[in-house]
Amino acid sequence: MRWGPLAACILAACGHTEFIVFSAPEDNAIYQVKAPSPGASYDPAEVGAAVSLVARSDSIGKPMGVAIGNDIVNGNSYLYIADEENLAIWRYKVKVGWSSGVSTEGPPVKVVQNVGKPRWVAVDPNGNLYFTDVETNRVLKMTSSAISKGDAAGVETIYDGSVVTQVSAPGGIAADSFFVAWGNQAADAARGAVVRGLRKPKKQDTADRALSVLTIASNANKVEGLCFAGDSVYFADSQGDLFAVNKKGGAITAVFPQSEHGLQSPRGCSRSEDGTLFWADFGGDKIFSMPASTAHPQPLQQVSLVASLGTDQKPFGLVVVSSGQRYTMLLAWYAMLLFSCGA
Repeated sequence: MRWGPLAACILAACGHTEFIVFSAPEDNAIYQVKAPSPGASYDPAEVGAAVSLVARSDSIGKPMGVAIGNDIVNGNSYLYIADEENLAIWRYKVKVGWSSGVSTEGPPVKVVQNVGKPRWVAVDPNGNLYFTDVETNRVLKMTSSAISKGDAAGVETIYDGSVVTQVSAPGGIAADSFFVAWGNQAADAARGAVVRGLRKPKKQDTADRALSVLTIASNANKVEGLCFAGDSVYFADSQGDLFAVNKKGGAITAVFPQSEHGLQSPRGCSRSEDGTLFWADFGGDKIFSMPASTAHPQPLQQVSLVASLGTDQKPFGLVVVSSGQRYTMLLAWYAMLLFSCGA
């Protein structure tokens, strides 16, 4: 039995509420909004207005990409914010209430400073941080251990465009237990549009790291946001079209053409525990959702409006979090243990 479906079943049985955390660079703030109930149509009364999570301050300059990850040592959850203006990545300790949503605890900590110009961030299940720097053409990593120790020098370049052809103005990034994937903003047939690399490059692969990277999509000249959904990578091109491809490569599915889905400038995306994919529409001041197939993506007939925001709340980075995520993962682990023991 696979972990994801079991956790989703327990989430459904126990009940949970999902909250969408998004950055608003033009307002220099981070907001959150409640996601509609699964399968429900957009109802402003249910969703409510976007609530400020991190207000304008002297600390956070221009928030772009966001990610939430867990520290596997202390069990705490953290919100990471790429600050393009201050050349930094900030970390807030957060907690998620069953009905109150996400709240921060204490002041932010600057975990990365003056290492390029970070715009997109991702966190893997082990708490390791990944980010891209379009100006120096690099994909970078900071281990959870270095973050916990406050080791600002613990940032390492795992893929460098000066030696790896497939790193070409990297933008959106995603990470899981095995891979890191990024979208190139200066893409072509040689460089690739979406590239998958090992999150820990092979030790013997020290020259051009050709053994550790794989181009999985070359159908776009510029990729904006992307995210993982099981075995699939969903991504948006500069025209606003949405695509999906298997992490191993292969056929590319045109999930939704821009002319039909109504998204003007899709940027960040994130998949919830129940299999819903959320997209930030920077140009349309909205957040949309769509079902996400983890194995065999299919073209969709429609997407659903999740939130209609103010013109000063243009969403860029986005991450969805469940109020019951931590507890249901523990329950899922316990259920798997019972299942394996024949109980």
